[in-house]
Amino acid sequence: MLKSFPRVTRWRVTPSLSLRLGQSRRCYATPQRSVEHVRVRCKSSGEITVSLHNMAGHSSTTPLMIYLPPFATPGAEAEPQLALPSWLYDYPTAVINYRWQPIPPPQKVNQDGPINDLVRRPLLTWPAPIHDVLSGYTWLSSNLGTPSPTPSTRSRAAYVYGSYLGAALATSLALTESHHFQDPHENPHFPTPRPTLTIRGLIAHNGIYNWTTLLPDHPINHPRKEPEPDQDVIDDFNQRRHLLHTDPPHPAAHKTPTPPSKNFTLLSSKLAALFPSPSSLFDPFASPSLFFHNPPLHVPSTFDTPINPIYRVPSPSSQREEPAKVLSKDDLALSEIPAPPEGNLIFPPRHSTLRIPDALLIHDDGGDGTEDEGNTFGTQAKALAKYMRRSAVESEFRAVRKPKGGYEDEEEEQYVSRVVMSKQERTEIGERRVRLLGVGEEADEGVIDEEVGEWIAEQVSEHYGE
Repeated sequence: MLKSFPRVTRWRVTPSLSLRLGQSRRCYATPQRSVEHVRVRCKSSGEITVSLHNMAGHSSTTPLMIYLPPFATPGAEAEPQLALPSWLYDYPTAVINYRWQPIPPPQKVNQDGPINDLVRRPLLTWPAPIHDVLSGYTWLSSNLGTPSPTPSTRSRAAYVYGSYLGAALATSLALTESHHFQDPHENPHFPTPRPTLTIRGLIAHNGIYNWTTLLPDHPINHPRKEPEPDQDVIDDFNQRRHLLHTDPPHPAAHKTPTPPSKNFTLLSSKLAALFPSPSSLFDPFASPSLFFHNPPLHVPSTFDTPINPIYRVPSPSSQREEPAKVLSKDDLALSEIPAPPEGNLIFPPRHSTLRIPDALLIHDDGGDGTEDEGNTFGTQAKALAKYMRRSAVESEFRAVRKPKGGYEDEEEEQYVSRVVMSKQERTEIGERRVRLLGVGEEADEGVIDEEVGEWIAEQVSEHYGE
């Protein structure tokens, strides 16, 4: 039976707190920064390490930064010596070292090094990572949040940052823990009590936000080819243009799929190691874009065999095999059923205290101004931004029609004028709330840190005056 952590009335970590928690802790300090590691039990199994950086010298009202590393912690017993991005140096930061099937960082694969040792360790595939993240967040809420928040003492704000594998986890955490409260008299669904910690912003870098796009049946992997124009039609058009003395139009550029980056290809190749079955890819906590829409494909039984017969390219060894021998019985039955449509979902749910958090979505593709086609970090970020922007506008700024009998008073008229917006105003609000940043594949980490630092400083200054 798991022990429950006692409530901590002060968020600053002290030796007495360590004794009350009954946890083993070790501290490392430098003249400017300090780090303390806390062992936190998980409801699924085992323990994780939550690393607390720069906690001293900050008040309990200072927003807390939550960092989800790009890849999993190699060992559950290790005390991670993870270097923080430079923009986090000025903020109290908690690193949730989740466990996942370890894979080497991009472009740093060492076949003869410690990677071989990782293969012999017990594998922790999905959903272990999200369980670890939620366990770590629960501990942070219990120990570093605002004690007993009220309308006059709001919940402590948090900003979550993640990259690569951590990006999708950070996005799922932000979407499901970003609570916004109104006066209880205005909102009959006002919850009691308020959470001690709530997420106000998200920074995600190079994430795969819809893992189902890596399955062979997904439409993104089969772009429609535009038919070639008839030559007679072209000749007739040119003749008419010559008679009208008009300039020739610019020829439409043929869009070809953008090749994915090496890092995207690496993550794509690890599907079977990261997830136990294709059905896990359809979990919105793994693919946070699916909070907003249904995937337009069936759930296959394997990662690499298409269900749709038009996408199936038989290998030389299977050319003579019957379809029933190539596909499982379930897949064979699904192949006779049309794929489901990509229907939009309402998120956050109506009457929910959740709101779409402010977000900065960074991707290494498209930094040179070109449009992304195909399946890349850029298209993943743009798709997520589209859904988040639409949801932010629709859920928070729904148009209110003018009453047939006219306005009851001036206050009602002013309220309606505030929420009724033009399409351009809605677009501007969505782009301001959810920002996209393409930096190019060869971008220096210092450039990214500078952009993120400026964005988070604006957020903290605007909302908290710090």
